[in-house]
Amino acid sequence: MEAILRVCSGVRNRMAVRHGLVAGLAICLAVLLCPCEVRAQAVSRINGTVTDQSGAAVPDAKVTVTNVDTNVSQTSVTTSAGTYLIVDLNPGTYIVKVEKAGFKSFVDKNVVVVGGATSTANATLDPGAVTETVEVTAPEVALQTEQPEIGTTISETLTQELPQLVSGSNRQIDNFIFLAPGVTGNGFSHRINGGVDQQTEIMFNGVPEAFSETAGFTFWNQPPYDSIKDADILTGTFSAQYGLGQGVEQYHTKSGTNAIHGDAFFLYRDDTYLGAPGAYYDLNPNNVGKVDQPNQDIENNWGGSVGGPVFLPKLYDGRNKTFWFFSYDRYRKAVGQSPVTLPTPAELSGDFSGLVNPLNNNAPIPIFVPIAWKTTPSLIPAGCSVPASGAGSPGTQWPGNKIPTSCFSSVSAGLLKQFPIPAPSNSNVVNNYIPTTIPINLQTDLSVSIDHNLTSKQAIHGLYWRQKYPQPSNADWVNNPLSNAFVNTILGRGLDITYSNAISSRLVLTGGFLYVYQANDFFPTHLLSGQFPGALPSGLSGQPNAFPSIVFGGPSGGGWEPQSWGPGNGLSSTINHKTGYSYLANLLYVRGRHTMNIGVDIRKTHQDDFEAGGSTGQPGAAGLLNFTADITADPNETTPG
Repeated sequence: MEAILRVCSGVRNRMAVRHGLVAGLAICLAVLLCPCEVRAQAVSRINGTVTDQSGAAVPDAKVTVTNVDTNVSQTSVTTSAGTYLIVDLNPGTYIVKVEKAGFKSFVDKNVVVVGGATSTANATLDPGAVTETVEVTAPEVALQTEQPEIGTTISETLTQELPQLVSGSNRQIDNFIFLAPGVTGNGFSHRINGGVDQQTEIMFNGVPEAFSETAGFTFWNQPPYDSIKDADILTGTFSAQYGLGQGVEQYHTKSGTNAIHGDAFFLYRDDTYLGAPGAYYDLNPNNVGKVDQPNQDIENNWGGSVGGPVFLPKLYDGRNKTFWFFSYDRYRKAVGQSPVTLPTPAELSGDFSGLVNPLNNNAPIPIFVPIAWKTTPSLIPAGCSVPASGAGSPGTQWPGNKIPTSCFSSVSAGLLKQFPIPAPSNSNVVNNYIPTTIPINLQTDLSVSIDHNLTSKQAIHGLYWRQKYPQPSNADWVNNPLSNAFVNTILGRGLDITYSNAISSRLVLTGGFLYVYQANDFFPTHLLSGQFPGALPSGLSGQPNAFPSIVFGGPSGGGWEPQSWGPGNGLSSTINHKTGYSYLANLLYVRGRHTMNIGVDIRKTHQDDFEAGGSTGQPGAAGLLNFTADITADPNETTPG
């Protein structure tokens, strides 16, 4: 354990102490039994110094800050040094009022508070009656003097007015972090100011996220885009309260107000009618074989948000006290599938007399009896009869370029029984079938938040969000670029609770809890019936085998081989569940111009990761079956093909 003491000149000094500290026996036991870090909680604040006309400090002045939208007020009194501090403020615009007997009241309007930062509103009191008022208007952009932090605040106005491309997913709350100088990469793998990949500190409403394996990756587990009030991106020299993260992303959610307010949105993309052909479309066909047209791509993203006071007629009036906010986001994508190459019914029965190579002037492709059968007769399938020499013997062409069904390998025979492979839809040698279904990608994201002011000194805030990203495969068995012929279901959810209590003008307690969960599961689209050679166990209860990947490869790149199909790279039956818990508490003490923060941060992560493996050329739980024309090529050719 270590203690870090930092003294800074200026309005306030800050101390961050990193060691096990407790406020009671229960917290003491938790700290002793759990690894923890001690730091301040990142909540929004307003501070300032109250002086008279001579510059002398004015102690015991009453300071009231009022949220313009909710009319919720919090109060404090100045210290002997004339300073004050009010914490746990929702991002928004505030009015600061200072009152002291013998002085005119001071009112500072348009004090803007952003998430996780401290706004300063100093006051100079003039002699006079307290009923008289001196009114000023604060600048819209306040200089951050509390911490030597380098960062960028992404405001609500910016996120709502700048355009976003609808492409492959709903709108993401981290899309705009790349506007901050020093942020590079993408949503999955980004770095802040040269930091290490996936080492970003993520915070929701001042509470850090505990996440295993891919820290900083929020794509599959985040509140809806419209629920975010602002985002603060810290790129350097941030204080110890942010822990060991190499860069900080702070997200602060919206709150309801005294008036019911909301919005709705609908974003639509249809490249068939709205997409302009590019320079190359006049040469290459699109994904359904049409020249001079963009690929068929239909996407829409719609939803809305609404919030207001909790009001139950004759039961509860939550105006000026309790507020709710709800946000919903729905995304849908439909993409036309590209043509694929299928074997003809004749080829499925072993008749390759019509097989030609379109890349070689449609020259016939001879199919030879595997020469390995000559030296290793055990490779010959049971029931297959081939002569030892002459026509049809190992190393010679099959008579008529036809393979008897009795000579099919047991693996091939087993696969052919699983699905009624459709007949080609045209007479082309390649790209002879256009899938008849359109795969759909659906994404749903919602959140609900509650803000309740217990008293003028205490407040509690709650946020819950839920994401579901199922990517079901289409009904056709062929591979397609969207689903990759496996079912990927992603489920994310989070629960964020924060609490504050201004015990006195000198002592403030804040605390927070954040729970996050993400499930990222892969399941094979097709389960095999029965067992046969070449099919590996699926790992799924009640289903012995999963459909393997079928890969066809030619000796020299080919181009005439059938479409590879099955679950893409053999990756299937994968369970990956992650859970994170964050507990945060902070005790802030103010004495004169000095401020002391003592806090505790406990994080726990858990991951259940049962992966079936699988990558290009590597089998997964479903298996990877490679077929190559080398086996049935002319053994006398210098270069098979």
